[in-house]
Amino acid sequence: TTASSSHHCSSHLDCPSMSGPNVTSKMTYREDRLNNIIMAALCSQEFSIYHGVFIASLLLTFGLSLYEWSQRYFENDLPRGQKVFMCCGAIKVTIGILLWTVLYPKDCYGVDLTFPIVAIVVGVYWMLWGLKFRSEAAAQARAQGGRTAMGSNGTGDAEGDDVETGVVMGSVVEKREIS
Repeated sequence: TTASSSHHCSSHLDCPSMSGPNVTSKMTYREDRLNNIIMAALCSQEFSIYHGVFIASLLLTFGLSLYEWSQRYFENDLPRGQKVFMCCGAIKVTIGILLWTVLYPKDCYGVDLTFPIVAIVVGVYWMLWGLKFRSEAAAQARAQGGRTAMGSNGTGDAEGDDVETGVVMGSVVEKREIS
């Protein structure tokens, strides 16, 4: 019977009746190889997503630099500089946290945590820069003595003699100056 069973079977894996250490190790080898192929495909997909977000983050940095340069470093529009830097900083911090946690390909080799940490630090720096623009805008408003969104006294009362209001009277709007 062994001669007839070996005659019909081309290898140890084709004959379920044959057992021994060779059969188990070859099946385990095939399963390991299949698992490695699946993991390689998953790592490739995770790397693609990770690198795509990484490149988007670099483009954000480059785009902000160009926009800041085109606006002459927001020297004439500090409130806009504050908004832009605070918004971009929050986006950059979010990207860094995502790259560090959800998008981090933890089962794959060759990825380190350098870029997510750098992205978070740069994002916090941008947000601090936005706060600097805000404090500079408030200082300018106080120096000019006028009322701005940054420099109001908080009571709702208008300050300064350059503020005008429109009072509705029927269908006619009358203009008055507040002194």
